[in-house]
Amino acid sequence: MSDRPWGFVAVHAGAGRHARSSDPVYKQGMAEACKAAAQVLQRQPADPLEAVAAALKVLEDDAVSNAGFGSNLNFTGHVECDASVMAGDGMFGAIGAAPGIKNPGLAAGRLAQESRNPLTAGRVRPMFLAGDGARKWALEQGLEAAASCQEAAQMHVTARAQRQHRQWMRLAHPSVPQPSSTTTRIADHIVSEALDPHSPSGSVPKSCPASLGASRQDQHKLSAWHPKVPSENLQLCSNSDSHARNELSEPDCEEAGHHFRDFPPLPASCAQQLKLSADPFPADDRILQHRHVPAAASEGLEERLWDTVGAVCCNASGMLASGVSSGGIALKTPGRVGEAAMYACGCWAQDPHHTRSGAACSTSGVGEVIMRGQLAKNCCHRLLHGAADLEAACAASLAATCQQAQEGPHDCGVLMLKTQKAGIPSPSADAIGLAHLEAELVAAVRAPSMAFCYWHGAMQIPRAIILRNACGAQDQPAHFGIHTSWPA
Repeated sequence: MSDRPWGFVAVHAGAGRHARSSDPVYKQGMAEACKAAAQVLQRQPADPLEAVAAALKVLEDDAVSNAGFGSNLNFTGHVECDASVMAGDGMFGAIGAAPGIKNPGLAAGRLAQESRNPLTAGRVRPMFLAGDGARKWALEQGLEAAASCQEAAQMHVTARAQRQHRQWMRLAHPSVPQPSSTTTRIADHIVSEALDPHSPSGSVPKSCPASLGASRQDQHKLSAWHPKVPSENLQLCSNSDSHARNELSEPDCEEAGHHFRDFPPLPASCAQQLKLSADPFPADDRILQHRHVPAAASEGLEERLWDTVGAVCCNASGMLASGVSSGGIALKTPGRVGEAAMYACGCWAQDPHHTRSGAACSTSGVGEVIMRGQLAKNCCHRLLHGAADLEAACAASLAATCQQAQEGPHDCGVLMLKTQKAGIPSPSADAIGLAHLEAELVAAVRAPSMAFCYWHGAMQIPRAIILRNACGAQDQPAHFGIHTSWPA
């Protein structure tokens, strides 16, 4: 097998309605997540489950996504996170309705990895932990988590989420008294200050009355965790063929339609090397370093992100993994567990076996709809057991899932990766490079939009796309597909 950094990773930032003014911040966050996973894939051996967890961590630390830091608040104004990961060999781990775990995806990954090792006295290892018990377990594992219930209640909370929570509460209960505008401004200032490392600690706006000055205790209650976004930038330097170069220069597919391009196997002489760069983005697509969310997106309710962030990944051998992480729907009932934590619903992965394909899927959308249809598992099973192709499997699964929906929203989206060994399946063929591994990615959405990003070994930088349904039409899914291959 070649020692080149082959592999494929794709991430998504949810299905729903993405404000166009927020496109740049979504795209950069997803690109950083792809690069974090690609760093894992260059190791030998490369664990796709670890790569998925690395991608989820970046997305969870990004305040613009509805996962980890910056998640939607539940009805009582707190964050409870769901996450799950699955490896192609069947290993699964999940965290549900859990407060105070900085990176729920890492905790789910630890559960999955530990499930491979038996416990003493015939005990069975858990694969799903929920509530405060999950936080305590994460602390015992050495993962970053709140030390107390009080601290957990404020972890992941942002000023933006609090403002949106107040807006939703006014819509849900217009007769309930709301905090005064002065008190609201002070609370927002304290939380914003906690997010800004350059702000003087403990300061209060000069315009606020002394009687309303926030005490240290109040500031602690309103504190928020600062995201730790990796500063490493990944770039692939290569003599890649014209297909890869043309793909990188094309504009994003913003509207609905069938966007599918085939990439032929690259020649064995196409040597590539993974290296760091301080500036991985073209000058015309560069994003502000501070990644401020536009005011229109942060203050209004135009954006409707029903769920999750997620990732699918394969290593050079075609072994697969998938994962998903979510703060859940806004104003959810405390204790509610969404599809991001449920087996067969938020993510699914099956490794290829001999001539049979492998598949990994990560979903997003209205959790209750996805859970009824076990969307992730059904997408993979349709592909592996009779569907004509990957696009058909996704479209059929989305249609079947949405048909089961009761009244109310039923937005759904899937990100699906297929791998299969092709060519002459013999040891001698492998030795002379005749066999190759094929990978195919499809994103499909029955919602106004879905944000996703992908990278594979023939690309210099990740490519981020906001896939939008034309005129908001949702009766037919918008979709995007790409195919590539590399020496096995």
